[in-house]
Amino acid sequence: MQIELRNHPRFTVKKQPFAGLISPESKDIFQLGQIINIGKGGVCLQYITTETREDAVSHISIFGRTDTFLNIEKIPCKVVYDINIPTKGWINLPEKRCGIAFLGQSSSQKKQIENFIKSFAVNHDKELRSKKTSRPT
Repeated sequence: MQIELRNHPRFTVKKQPFAGLISPESKDIFQLGQIINIGKGGVCLQYITTETREDAVSHISIFGRTDTFLNIEKIPCKVVYDINIPTKGWINLPEKRCGIAFLGQSSSQKKQIENFIKSFAVNHDKELRSKKTSRPT
C-alpha cells in the first residue's frame, strides 16, 4: 500500500498544459514536458528523452492556453522523482515521468498557481467540495 505524502491534492489536467525545467546554471528551459497533474505543492510531467542529461533542476515554468495564455515563470522547485516509463505506441522513444515539488513560491506565484489549477484541472470544484464535506469531525 502506497502512503500519500502530499500536503495538497493533485488534479488531472485538460487542454494539455506544458512545463519547462530550468537548471541553476542557466536561465533557459532545457527540458519541455506535458503536465499530467498539478496541485498547489507541485506538478507531475511526462517528457520524451532524446539524450541522457544530468542537469539539476532549480526552477520550473508552466504554461498553457485556455481562453487566454497562462504562464508562470521560474517557480523554485526540486525534483522528487524522475523515472522511466514503458513506451507505448508506434514510435519507440524513451519517455520519463517527473514529479516536481514547488519550493518557496512568491505570493504572486501562489495566486497564479491557484488560477492555473482552476483553469486546467478536471473536476477541480467538484473534487474540492467533496474533500471539504468529507473532513473528519
